[in-house]
Amino acid sequence: MEREGKYVAASNMLNINFFWSASPHTPINKKAMQAHGRVHYPCTISRFTDTFIIGVLPGDPLPYESKGAWKLISPLELAHSPLLRIEEQLPDMTSLDSESTAKAMLTTSFLFIKCTDEDDLKLKARQQRELFSATHTLVSVTPVQSIFEIVGLKKSLGGA
Repeated sequence: MEREGKYVAASNMLNINFFWSASPHTPINKKAMQAHGRVHYPCTISRFTDTFIIGVLPGDPLPYESKGAWKLISPLELAHSPLLRIEEQLPDMTSLDSESTAKAMLTTSFLFIKCTDEDDLKLKARQQRELFSATHTLVSVTPVQSIFEIVGLKKSLGGA
């Protein structure tokens, strides 16, 4: 990680901090996440289809020391989508293969990227959302989300 500025590993998906967001003022689209989950995880979840990108700031503990605190650069919807799919399958336990789901969660693919500061991390997250929105309807920004994003950016820049 020191030399290349990035590191690839498999780890537990629950190490992601699901409460942190690069754009905290922007709501996520639950209907799009549910639709994505039904398409990518129709029956059992044996593996996750995407590699999750995690931002690492200077002074942050190493990833294996900061479980539950990883800051997601990948669009938040990508991480929430499989979790919503698991939640949908819970009432009907016959459709949820708990062993394969647990294995998928424990062997999720991650790419850790060094960021210079919190602003750099947020910028990379916005860029990642733009890249994904070209191919994934899951992260296409709705007009309502755009309004929240603009208002949030304005507030962060000191505007009213």
